[in-house]
Amino acid sequence: MLNENARLWVAALRSGRYRRTTGMLHRAKGGYCCLGVACEVYIQSGGKLEKKRYPGGQVSYAGEGGILPPVVVKWLGLRIASGAYAETSLDEVNDTRGMTFKRIADIIESEPEGLFAPPPAGGPQ
Repeated sequence: MLNENARLWVAALRSGRYRRTTGMLHRAKGGYCCLGVACEVYIQSGGKLEKKRYPGGQVSYAGEGGILPPVVVKWLGLRIASGAYAETSLDEVNDTRGMTFKRIADIIESEPEGLFAPPPAGGPQ
């Protein structure tokens, strides 16, 4: 089962508001990686992340250009900053396999045990 923050991320991926790009979290004029969408959802939910635009159009979040910043990893409850699960990762299916955001949202929902850390003992289930 996904936590509320992960559900917000999945909804954003399915919303059609974000264009997909590869090779970086966010390309200023060209779109987002699925992990870049997670950074934007974090910001929209009140989280603070420094965004920096570089020559060439790459945008970093808290100094990260290709993987999630630790604060977003923790906010989502992911195990790994690249979104690793099974034999692959969310950044790989976005960048190398060219999956749509809707398909990536399906993966996030179908792989919670691989993607997300278990809740702390005594915490919400």
